[in-house]
Amino acid sequence: MLRKKLFIVMSLFLFGGMSVATFAEEGRADTKNYSVQKVDSGGAVAKENTGYFDLLMKPGEKRTIVAEIKNSSENQIVVDNQIHTAFTNSNGEIAYNTKSESYDESLKIKMSDIAKVNESDIKAEVEKKGTRKVRVEIEVPENAQKGVILGSWFFDKEGQTSENDKQKGVAIQMKYTYTLGIKITIDSEIATPHIDLTKVTVGNLDYRKAFFAHIQNDQPAIMGELLYEGEITEKGKYDVLYKGKLEKRALAPNSTYAFPIFLGKEQFEAGDYTFRVKVTSSDPKWKTQTWEFSKNFTILADEAVKHNKEALNDGVPEKKEPIGLYVIIGGLVFLVLVIFIVIFIKRKGREKQSVKEYAEEKIALLEREKRHKERKIKRQREEREE
Repeated sequence: MLRKKLFIVMSLFLFGGMSVATFAEEGRADTKNYSVQKVDSGGAVAKENTGYFDLLMKPGEKRTIVAEIKNSSENQIVVDNQIHTAFTNSNGEIAYNTKSESYDESLKIKMSDIAKVNESDIKAEVEKKGTRKVRVEIEVPENAQKGVILGSWFFDKEGQTSENDKQKGVAIQMKYTYTLGIKITIDSEIATPHIDLTKVTVGNLDYRKAFFAHIQNDQPAIMGELLYEGEITEKGKYDVLYKGKLEKRALAPNSTYAFPIFLGKEQFEAGDYTFRVKVTSSDPKWKTQTWEFSKNFTILADEAVKHNKEALNDGVPEKKEPIGLYVIIGGLVFLVLVIFIVIFIKRKGREKQSVKEYAEEKIALLEREKRHKERKIKRQREEREE
């Protein structure tokens, strides 16, 4: 019998005092059988009684933070743990439980550069029914500026890929990971946030065609409660071709989000366009602010063809009426009609001219005949008089 595997990863993310379970296709575990919790923040904190590390530190300060791994199984386990730097993902949300392929150019200090898991704890062995404390050493650079450095402490138990729970040819595989958020506030939050539109690109997101406005948060601050509103027009025009809206989004410190406007079944067409976007922040740390941007961009013909072919999740393009062809045909019909009218008028004119000439010839002939008769009568009269 053909056996199927269902891979599920459950990431227990502890931040803001909340435990959030998320699912994706990956990994497996027999049962959870282990857990992780914050133990010691090692010094001053920005906020008490949180499920994550909310640290208040100064430039040059060193600190050790502690977490505890609990093994509730009957076997020894090994838990890998590492530090991640937070970034803004393609959904416009802050990502903590993975590494980014690249980071924003404005990010000068990464969490993964200043926070290191103790070498002996990177692969933490925990005895059956036991617990183990693991530590991270943090050293803030002397040149660190006021604001927030954001990241996480990520835990992943080894051996979560063996097959189990087989039923009717289906192997259910579940993987549990834990993420403890780490927020370091250097001195205090910044006074005023700032964002910018750095560029506009076109491409595909999850195999769906989209225009992208790259919105950069170039400050060391978490920006929440963001509303994005955008529209695409032809360059120099204001008739909206496409529009999009996203709300309740966030930006990690010193990160960029590519805000998408999707085309749906429409196709990219070469030409010059304008992306207008408005971003509103209702983050309670500051007063409500709105930024408005506009940037022109060009889609090349080969670029349009490439991205149209790559889009697999937009459905079949809607058949467009051949408006251009109709315009050409209509123009030709109009031209033929004009030519016909001109020929008709000219022909009528010639016919009228012919009638006029015929009448004039008749009148001239009658006048000649009249004069001829008059001369004849005159000669006859003269002959009788002689």
